[in-house]
Amino acid sequence: MRPSAPAPRNTGLIAAAAALMALSVFADPAMADPNVLERDDLVTRLGNRYAEAPVAMGLTDKGQLIEVLSTDDGATWTIILTTPAGVSRILGAGSTWMPVSAPVGPDA
Repeated sequence: MRPSAPAPRNTGLIAAAAALMALSVFADPAMADPNVLERDDLVTRLGNRYAEAPVAMGLTDKGQLIEVLSTDDGATWTIILTTPAGVSRILGAGSTWMPVSAPVGPDA
């Protein structure tokens, strides 16, 4: 007769790890990224923190809204992408935003 194997000692730890993995699979990815918010919340946050406001916008072929937010003097800027569901993500940010009033390039 073969002796039975001892019960694993880490069953609680294994169960906790399995639960954590299950939660990560079903978690909303937008909640994990601090740069992803509802559009109005993100625009308000950028306005309060950096005094930025929308200065340009356009629609993608997938119905997403791309916006450039900048300070009045162009000292800082942020580009955001908003899905049709109203969820926005920061695509880029920087300094020295300069609007172009006339076309530039070889065909201008």
